[in-house]
Amino acid sequence: MDSCNSCEFGYYLGIVTFYEDDKKSIKFLRDHGVLPKCVKCPFCNKKCVYNESLNIWRCRNIFLLPKSKKRRFCNFSISDFKGTLLETRSTSLPPWKIIQFCNHYLSQQWDHKTIKNCLGMTPCTILELQSLCSEVMQEWISKQEPIGGYGVEIEINKIVVPLNQGLSQIKLLSGVERISQQNFVVVLNEEEHQENCLPLIQRYVKPGSVIYSEILDESGYLSSLGYVHITVNYSENNVTELGSIKKLQRAIKIHIKRVESTGKDMNHHIARFKFISSIKNKKELLHQFFTEVGKCYPPFSNKRNRNFYQGNTDSDKQLTICKETNSDEEFIEFSQRDDDEELAGTDSD
Repeated sequence: MDSCNSCEFGYYLGIVTFYEDDKKSIKFLRDHGVLPKCVKCPFCNKKCVYNESLNIWRCRNIFLLPKSKKRRFCNFSISDFKGTLLETRSTSLPPWKIIQFCNHYLSQQWDHKTIKNCLGMTPCTILELQSLCSEVMQEWISKQEPIGGYGVEIEINKIVVPLNQGLSQIKLLSGVERISQQNFVVVLNEEEHQENCLPLIQRYVKPGSVIYSEILDESGYLSSLGYVHITVNYSENNVTELGSIKKLQRAIKIHIKRVESTGKDMNHHIARFKFISSIKNKKELLHQFFTEVGKCYPPFSNKRNRNFYQGNTDSDKQLTICKETNSDEEFIEFSQRDDDEELAGTDSD
């Protein structure tokens, strides 16, 4: 079966479709590259058999021992969830709960209390899953191209957002294209806010762009790099002229107010805001998110846990995952470590 190219689930449809249904949830995760579709044994190079009740891939190949001529089963096995988002350290969660967690995580109603009350997750599990989702968002945002281009008009401005009922604040630099509404948002440290954030503009905006901003460029730094820089006063210009940046900043403030952040995890919240706002069709949020999960945590990858087997780590082995398609099979290899030089097996008469 081919991977999913597009699917739509609104917030409530996502709840109804996957609630307490592991079979549908596992199929959804396989179609989006989060779980493998088939596995080859790293020892025998034979296809493993999937045990649906235990969610384990097992190799049942029989081989002959060189000296004794006895037949033995290859007992290689590995969890279907190994190295994926479903492999939580704190507890074992059914696949449907993972999807329900992410469905709520991508919604405007995101909060820990609902997850705790409705899914019965502990605070430790919630924080772990939120951290993993944050890594997916950070991975996604690191791959985004700068906005703008030759002749593209972009509005840029700094913004100060109050936190903890005004007891603290966070400083951001934001920019948005006037036509497409593509944007960037970056958290500023104290030095960047006080002194110079022009290098950040160079990083997030393509040369040739027409920049409207309050930020002064007295040295001609931006002009020398091919930008057209026009200094404006946001307090004096009306909403029609500078409506794009004001609309973006208003959305950022609402988002930050909802999550009640302390400021320490602001990069995560900004990445989440960017991801959600970039998806125009909100019914595709689950599809797009789990597609990114499959890229960030490929099945059996060593990103989360380098030791896939218990014991020593003296020899390298390859575990091959095959993604079945209608026409042929595409094999992807992931390096990992084995705990023993010899095959573990049991005698077969």
